[in-house]
Formats: sequence, C-alpha cells, structure tokens
Amino acid sequence: MVLSAQLQSSALFLDCRQRGKFDAGGEQAERVAIGPSAQIKKLEHQLGHALFERRGWGLALTEAEQLARDHCEEIFATGKRCCSR
Repeated sequence: MVLSAQLQSSALFLDCRQRGKFDAGGEQAERVAIGPSAQIKKLEHQLGHALFERRGWGLALTEAEQLARDHCEEIFATGKRCCSR
C-alpha cells in the first residue's frame, strides 16, 4: 500500500510540474483522495524540501524539484520496462 501511495504522489508531482498548477495536475491524476496542493505539501514534508515555489495561481520550480523529477521519471521508466516483459 505504501508503494501505491508513493507512485500516486510521484504521478501527481509530475502532472503538476508539467502543467504548472496544482488544480490541473489533480484533474489529470483523478486518483488522489485529498486535494493536489495538500498532497504535494505532504510529499514536500516527507522529502524535507520544497518542490515548488508558489506564485499566485502558478508554480515555479526549485532545485529540489529537478532531483525529484529525475527520480520519479526513473521510477516510471523502470515500471514500464517491467510491465513490458
């Protein structure tokens, strides 16, 4: 169950990052029980770093975001490779 929650958080993070908004990422994800902003705040708390700088209705990226993005993309690429076998 923990892995599933981590994958959901990672997918939401990537969706929000791509769209530059929490609400748009949440609409795309459709799989989170709590709001996208709260989910990302929880993830940031777990990581101990801010992933986004909140700017009005949009988001700016941080240095920690780049590391998290690379890690999330690697996780999903590995998952795709495992599923394609």
